[in-house]
Amino acid sequence: MFTGQQASRQTSSPEYVQYSVNGNTFSLPKRYTMDGVKGAGGFGCVVSALDNKNNERVAIKKVSSLYERDRNYQKRILREIKILKHFRQFSAHNVVLLKDLFFDPYQPGSIYIVTNLMDFDLEKLLSSNQTFSEQSIQYFLHEILKAVNIMHSSNIIHRDLKPSNILLNRDLDLQICDFGLSRAIGQDYPEDSKYVVTRWYRSPEVILYWNKLHAAMDMWSIGCIFAELLVKPLHKNGRPILFPGKDFKDQLELILRLVGTPKDEEIRGCSEGIKFMKTHFKQTYEKKNFGQIFSHVTNQLAIDLLERMLTWDPEKRITVRDALRHPYLKEMFDQDEYNTDPNTSENTYFCQANFDYQFSEDIKTEDIKILVSNEVETFQQQIQ
Repeated sequence: MFTGQQASRQTSSPEYVQYSVNGNTFSLPKRYTMDGVKGAGGFGCVVSALDNKNNERVAIKKVSSLYERDRNYQKRILREIKILKHFRQFSAHNVVLLKDLFFDPYQPGSIYIVTNLMDFDLEKLLSSNQTFSEQSIQYFLHEILKAVNIMHSSNIIHRDLKPSNILLNRDLDLQICDFGLSRAIGQDYPEDSKYVVTRWYRSPEVILYWNKLHAAMDMWSIGCIFAELLVKPLHKNGRPILFPGKDFKDQLELILRLVGTPKDEEIRGCSEGIKFMKTHFKQTYEKKNFGQIFSHVTNQLAIDLLERMLTWDPEKRITVRDALRHPYLKEMFDQDEYNTDPNTSENTYFCQANFDYQFSEDIKTEDIKILVSNEVETFQQQIQ
């Protein structure tokens, strides 16, 4: 049965079955039986399906007319494919698993990305009126940090961490998805950085266009998510967002009202960003007492960790590895496993190799076509 949005089975051929999903045609090999619609947006339409070959349910994202889109979008899809293949190769935990990758046989330039199917995302959980136990909060935070440590150990910054990109199944296994905006740690400032990270989870240095890609930007986003986990639901629509800025100026002001005005040497950004902040925020904000703001949180270790995550200066912000070892997560963190050789499958805190992007940010569409075709071809060879 199709669920969520409108979809219907349309036509079939000896090898493919076509489904109509809100005016978008999915042409799937007969090994897949589509059974639901998960969502649609500017970066593709996602459906659920039964993989009859392996008898498991999967998520299938269709990227339509890739080469007719703008170059940033093309690079985003190429980047996501390459990162998913990397994590599959090294059996990374807490990251969605790439299952299949193929072109649409009838629509040139359209591609399907098949991953394991998760049941819901953290945003849906946070939007409920469910109250979390402290153990549940510690578990979610620990799993998020494990996932990000896997990325950072591969030299990857996610750059768009938010509750909707954190997936869960009914057993509460947690995985991160959507790597299209990811970059290498220390990589040159890319042209699309101004669009990175959903505003509410954006760190101060990203808002001010700092020209350094730093792992700390992910930690700020995690801090915002951690704050949502800590607060109690206010109403049937769930928990309040920590920094629900209406625009980037309002976003900065909300941050300043909580963490206070930084010292001049702590402001990271481009020259125009720093000038904007000094021009528009002449008032000095005092840092709020986190213990009073989160007065219902009785465990002061949680408050301490949250403050370390939401430190203005990225150079002073807690790292993912130190966050994992923070006393608040003592009951979740497995020190023995963490100390195990990261090149073995027994260690689920690390990925075994750095990711190599192997293409420059100024790559042309013609070259992107070649690289995407190569990625699909090599993947099919690997799974045969």
